[in-house]
Amino acid sequence: MDIGAGKTEIDIFKGGVLRFSRCLETGGLDMTRAVSAAMGIGLQEAEQMKRTLNVLASPETDQAVAMIRTVLDGLLMEIRRSMDYYKTTCREQVVDSTLLTGGVSLMQGIKEYFVQSLDGAVELDQLLRVYR
Repeated sequence: MDIGAGKTEIDIFKGGVLRFSRCLETGGLDMTRAVSAAMGIGLQEAEQMKRTLNVLASPETDQAVAMIRTVLDGLLMEIRRSMDYYKTTCREQVVDSTLLTGGVSLMQGIKEYFVQSLDGAVELDQLLRVYR
């Protein structure tokens, strides 16, 4: 999963060969806009807020987390749909692991949040680990 500012790219490989690809028009900017609208703040301030929060924090006490989780939950639903479609059409039983890349992958708690919703292992791209 490459989750960037404006889009999310889902690519499924088997044996090093690309077997499925889908682009979703949802990304980090959607999260920033949701925080901006809910909190009544500008996009720059909302982006800074997004970069400092942990998505595992309580959405009941943190409105920004609630807004980000709403976008993430929609994204995760589409990711699961894509994986289910792949498994059905390619007659595969499982998707073994998920590799997260892109700017959204730098958010605190994102890996753990994805682990709660996806089957198999979830890992962060090695290069992203350097920036954390």
